[in-house]
Amino acid sequence: MNKLQIDVALLQEVWHPVDAINIRNYSVPITKLREGSEGGGVCIITHQDVKTVHLHEYDMAGLEAVWADVMVNGLRTVVGSVYIALGDIKALDILESVVGRGYVNILEY
Repeated sequence: MNKLQIDVALLQEVWHPVDAINIRNYSVPITKLREGSEGGGVCIITHQDVKTVHLHEYDMAGLEAVWADVMVNGLRTVVGSVYIALGDIKALDILESVVGRGYVNILEY
């Protein structure tokens, strides 16, 4: 990630707890691990120079996803790392409800 100068990475199938992912010059990952079974997990990793706010209000039970408001080079956007298993219609419905809400709150840095 350092070599490629990646500002924001969205990962799926991380499998490991938060303390197992430690990359020099990057913040502690925003992570959601799969509950009830082994494997899975999603995370957002940002460079230490990227302003990042974890959007807890979009964390939903039944959806393996994490969301963050990030600012890179003065450009601000919302990003999400989402994993949905093949055929998981319930998770797709939850994702649709989260995305359908839109991002209406303005966060101050």
